[in-house]
Amino acid sequence: MTSAANIDKLQCAQNSLSRVVLCGRHREHQSASMRLSNLHWLPVCKRIDFKLALTTYKILSTHQPAYLRSLLFPYETTRALRSSSQQPLNVPTVTTDFGRRAFSYCAPKIWNEITAAIRNAPTAQTFKLWLKTQLLIL
Repeated sequence: MTSAANIDKLQCAQNSLSRVVLCGRHREHQSASMRLSNLHWLPVCKRIDFKLALTTYKILSTHQPAYLRSLLFPYETTRALRSSSQQPLNVPTVTTDFGRRAFSYCAPKIWNEITAAIRNAPTAQTFKLWLKTQLLIL
């Protein structure tokens, strides 16, 4: 993850580019979110979540690369719960903003927010399609 200031700069660039792609005038009343939706583009923060979730899916399904797989741990409980079948990941406790940007924190946090049906997608292509649909709706 990156800082909020950098995300804001990237979002401004994406909004400007959407205006150029759609040949819109600067004074048009169509909002940036409407232009992004018309182009089927995810906003920058959701695009980051999409890429992290896709990377996590590929790591969990192929166990590669090992150096990233070693950062992800399944959530284990002392008793059987209904949620244990959803295969959530353990989100480590962090106390700093720097720690919240680490892959070992971001990937499990985003993974656990995805619905179980999407997480259990049979292929990476299906996962991408379902996840992008979910992120566009939210």
